[in-house]
Amino acid sequence: MLSRNDLQIVGEYLKDLSTVRSEMLLKEFDLETETGCIVKSLIDLMNRFYPEYMRSQIHHNRVERPESVYWACHDMISLDQEMMKVVSLSTKLNIVGIDLVSLGILDSCICHPREVFRPAILRSAAGVILVHNHPCGDPSPSEEDKTTTNAIREAGKILGIRMVDHVILAKGSLYSFEDDRIIDMLALEETILAKEADSNL
Repeated sequence: MLSRNDLQIVGEYLKDLSTVRSEMLLKEFDLETETGCIVKSLIDLMNRFYPEYMRSQIHHNRVERPESVYWACHDMISLDQEMMKVVSLSTKLNIVGIDLVSLGILDSCICHPREVFRPAILRSAAGVILVHNHPCGDPSPSEEDKTTTNAIREAGKILGIRMVDHVILAKGSLYSFEDDRIIDMLALEETILAKEADSNL
């Protein structure tokens, strides 16, 4: 049976999993101990199932907030190179497909409107959300990101496919062009957990 202190340690390390690579966390544990074994098992389960579960669920819901995109494209946040995906949406903002449209280098990802809208057209999408990652950990948009966003938005107007948002993902945070702000996913999670705890009192 784990002590209260061990449970607190496990909780803190699982929270850190959103911002730190799991192999870094495991280096700080003695994997021969009960706590270490449990943390490793939980990390393995989360790495394997949680992102896939969130992605599967998000297809049944409307993508009304950029936070939804964070989970739908969660696999991008741990990559060492930039990647661009397009999330195709129905008229009711349900996800009808997620397609890779560009694979770049460490800090750059060139993407032309034709690559973005080709899968959207094939999926008869009414709108798209452009998504890419920043391996550096800072989701703030570069000037190139801003230029790309404007080009995709204007091309969408011509094609009749609305660009709903452009979301930049990083470990534990994201930037939404639509909201024009960085969203701290860890702080959001803490707020949700606090509200759930209050409601259970």
